[in-house]
Amino acid sequence: MKDNIRERVFKEGLEVKFPISPDIITWWINRFSSESLLRPKNICEQLSKDINLTKKYLLRSVDIMSECVTVEIKALDNIEEVLFAQRSIEFQNNQLHQDFLEILERYQGNGLGRILARNSILLAMKLNLKRLGVIAVDTGSYVWARAGFLPESTSWRSENCLGKIFTCLNNLEGVPWELKNEVYSRLNPGRPSGIWYLSDLTEIVTSTRDPNLQLPIGKVLLMESGATWRGHLEFKTQDGEETRHIRRARTYLRL
Repeated sequence: MKDNIRERVFKEGLEVKFPISPDIITWWINRFSSESLLRPKNICEQLSKDINLTKKYLLRSVDIMSECVTVEIKALDNIEEVLFAQRSIEFQNNQLHQDFLEILERYQGNGLGRILARNSILLAMKLNLKRLGVIAVDTGSYVWARAGFLPESTSWRSENCLGKIFTCLNNLEGVPWELKNEVYSRLNPGRPSGIWYLSDLTEIVTSTRDPNLQLPIGKVLLMESGATWRGHLEFKTQDGEETRHIRRARTYLRL
């Protein structure tokens, strides 16, 4: 009877699609020792704080052996689903990973992505994790660079990332050769920090997708090139100082 009560309390406020054993509950309580995180619902609430929409939570998985927890968050208005986000807390990798995020087009640009990213950082710090992980695609290739994430070296130098950026740059029309040459020169060494230089460029060019739209060249090269990358936002240096990553995040995400 006691185990049944513990299970009901543990599952309260969210959907669970797998059996919850006493071992899972014990592991959770030991791992998430903070009183404010003792149930999966608490994790979802912290990840979705300040999202002022109707929310639904799902506990996707708990793997005791790999010490990984995955949750899903949906937000809905009165008509339809506005966003879907999946987040994984990976204790053995010392990170919180932003697995997936989809925001309805008419809600894009309203700050929902920034709120979710900020909440992820704050939760990861509360859990004493070292970093936030991400797989950046489409808009995320630009947004996460602006927010302080850096690609892994092999991911940045791949044909799916830097290769596509160079192809897009080569095909851009109406861009002074001096600017193209500068971008090539800054990115050619292949250092991942080149993505910060690129995302901060403010020179305006014509969108490759809409000839009537003018955008910063960095935004075009990262968002419209099809570049994808895997990367991290590190919180502290080995000496315990704040990283450049987190300083950028503080500005962009208003931490």
